Amino acid sequence: AVLPQAVSDSFKRFVIQRRSCCAMQIVIQSITGEEIIAVAVESGATLSELLAQVAAATATPPEVKLSLVLGGGVLPADHDLTLEGLGITEGAVLTLVKGRARKLLTACDDATAKIWSTTSGECLLTLGGHGSSVLSAVFSPDGASVATACDNLTAKVWSATSGECLLTLEGHKYRVRSAVFSPDAASVATASEDRTAKIWSATSGECLLTLEGHSDWVVSAVFSPDGASV
Repeated sequence: AVLPQAVSDSFKRFVIQRRSCCAMQIVIQSITGEEIIAVAVESGATLSELLAQVAAATATPPEVKLSLVLGGGVLPADHDLTLEGLGITEGAVLTLVKGRARKLLTACDDATAKIWSTTSGECLLTLGGHGSSVLSAVFSPDGASVATACDNLTAKVWSATSGECLLTLEGHKYRVRSAVFSPDAASVATASEDRTAKIWSATSGECLLTLEGHSDWVVSAVFSPDGASV
């Protein structure tokens, strides 16, 4: 028997709605094969929605990038694709891969430094409050902090996650041309037009050493790879 057209259309709409609201169970495992969590998600959900759910369930901080692997291949970066469209079905096992999000740090004459996503080009954070040109900006080795050197005779240490200014390093008599972290991120070295370099505690902001002896501007200072020398 052939269903009347109106009944047929109504049945099709019911099937579509039923599919769109149908939840499925997905297992998320580590790269070593250990189960991390099992999540229930609608088949019509997008990859970005699934990643957000996984990030919340695993308390993953925003600076950590999450990727999912299915069948040996990393799921594509187009987060608008639905799970159905990606071939993810009930009982699928996905491998979770964590990595640092790729970021770029810039320093500007507009008295700010900015942190950018190198994937989307989005400005993630603006580090303001310098009051003068920012001459240098660098990440700490672990990416958790930022050091900036400023035209106003100071350097600053910032949280690379929240954008909060953690420390202001005061003591130079002229412009600070550069500021860098030690390999263990415990210290900051600054170079200044006052003909000195200084080493500071990255925790307390205390000046630990003043390196004197130059006869002109000091424009750069860096730590040795083992952090024992400057």
